[in-house]
Amino acid sequence: MKFDKKYLLAIIPLAIVLGLLYYFRTIVSYVIIAWVVSMIGAPLVVFLRRYLGKTLAATATLFLFGIIFGLILYIFIPPLVNQANTFHPLIIKRL
Repeated sequence: MKFDKKYLLAIIPLAIVLGLLYYFRTIVSYVIIAWVVSMIGAPLVVFLRRYLGKTLAATATLFLFGIIFGLILYIFIPPLVNQANTFHPLIIKRL
């Protein structure tokens, strides 16, 4: 099987791009998360813009996202704390 140079010209830039994505993976992940949140919130902003105006619609959407995030934390954190308190004496006994 003969190696063709055109494959090398395709592999090298791909390797460079993948290397840069790996190096900047935290920044890329934040950008992707921000993109997903903006895609989820865009229809709500468009709906609220009819009634509240552009700035107030965006502010209300961000406020709603904050409330939803807070409710998720309020639901999941207390059971995790209870489990940690339950397992804490068991871990100390093993040591």
